[in-house]
Amino acid sequence: MKKVILILVVSLSFQSAFATDSDSTRDIFGFKKKSNSSQAGNYFWSNSKEICFNVNTLISQVVPFNLKEVDNGFSSIKTKWYGRKNAFRTEIGLNINEESSLIYVGIGGEKRRNLHKHFHYTTGSDAFFLADNRDRNGIGNSIIMLGLTKFYGLEYHINNKFFVGTEAKLSIGLGNDIRFQFLPPVAIFAGLRL
Repeated sequence: MKKVILILVVSLSFQSAFATDSDSTRDIFGFKKKSNSSQAGNYFWSNSKEICFNVNTLISQVVPFNLKEVDNGFSSIKTKWYGRKNAFRTEIGLNINEESSLIYVGIGGEKRRNLHKHFHYTTGSDAFFLADNRDRNGIGNSIIMLGLTKFYGLEYHINNKFFVGTEAKLSIGLGNDIRFQFLPPVAIFAGLRL
């Protein structure tokens, strides 16, 4: 009996020492290991976290835009937690100065699809809260709104870690009244995959 156990231990140690690539997909008991590539499919963003920054303010400091003041919207940060190809995302935006303030908080989902090696299409929806007291043409009115947003985006992936993108939004909000709003893709985001 001792000889059988000794032969079994020696053969298992030689098997693990001289394992080939096909053997390395099996655990010590001979069962096939689950590989990350088979779980993730062909999406390099699967099971990743991303953070995106609105870079419009930075760009407007470099590009003169005909030397007139441009409304850059609000500065925001997006975070995305991807599963296989769907993501949970959050967005927090602020624009606070001496005359006005804007606060935006959104939570939702996103789906990304390949268009080309570097270009990707995103779509999804967010539930949002907006508090805005910006002065519009001398009319100082405050808006507090809850709503839903459907967005469509386009991203250019420089490599597997960095990308830039923009998105258009169609929103419906309920505050003092019901508001429909279309936001064209004017915000440019720089993203980093963690």
